[in-house]
Amino acid sequence: MRDLSDLINIRFAISGKIELDWERIELDQEWQMLSERFDLDDPEQKNAALTKYLLGYLSQEQILAMMPVTNGPADLLGLNVEIL
Repeated sequence: MRDLSDLINIRFAISGKIELDWERIELDQEWQMLSERFDLDDPEQKNAALTKYLLGYLSQEQILAMMPVTNGPADLLGLNVEIL
């Protein structure tokens, strides 16, 4: 009979880098709605808006969803975005 000892919790970390195109960001309706709440002329607020925009997409990712040994996709914890 199966019990809780059959389940193994794993914690992992992933780091990545991506290049974004401002013209394409500005065409995205998600950006258009989100950026209205920020003063994009202020570099700090522009970075805050971009961070929030990226976190929105990252939180929708389904990491390891297709791996047959999992009970579902990975829970993404402590998402972090750094503007370089």
